[in-house]
Amino acid sequence: MSIHIYAPLPTLLGGVFGLSEAWLALRRHSRSSRASLDRGSLLGFWILVPVSLMLAQWAAAALPQWRLPGTWPLDIGMLLLVAGLVLRWYSICHIGRWFTVNVAIHAEQPLIKSGPYRFVRHPSYSGALLALIGLGLSTGHIVAMQLAWLPALPAFIYRIHVEEKALRQAFGETWRVYCRHTWRLLPGLC
Repeated sequence: MSIHIYAPLPTLLGGVFGLSEAWLALRRHSRSSRASLDRGSLLGFWILVPVSLMLAQWAAAALPQWRLPGTWPLDIGMLLLVAGLVLRWYSICHIGRWFTVNVAIHAEQPLIKSGPYRFVRHPSYSGALLALIGLGLSTGHIVAMQLAWLPALPAFIYRIHVEEKALRQAFGETWRVYCRHTWRLLPGLC
């Protein structure tokens, strides 16, 4: 039995992921004049993430010889997708009113070092990447697995660079100490 790229569960969860990101973009955008700290990094996400997912769907449909046997990729992919979405939303909820889709630091904003931020400086990006990897894996296709997240990776790397520069400027030595005790995206790796 082969799994089709348009299997209902990955499509449904991928849609939830996309709609939640659109909601964030509409509702959690800083109106501060300091929003210029973003340096185009949000636009990179809105271009590279959809391109990555479209390339993955194309590859899964156009290159059937690279499909993996069995249902295990769908099962593991769905697990990773849900875990990624939960981590992303837990991180966003934990940071609360300070979360914005564009890079903006408010004068009274504290440096959040609790919850998922206790271990990782950018857990919402860890969650988003995990969700993209899960979507790719759920296709059951070797090439699509890579295309679902690798083309988007530069947007994440650039965004992290932009955010860390803004945070370093805003929090100074407190930020540098925090960085020495946490990982950027994944404990033990990066």
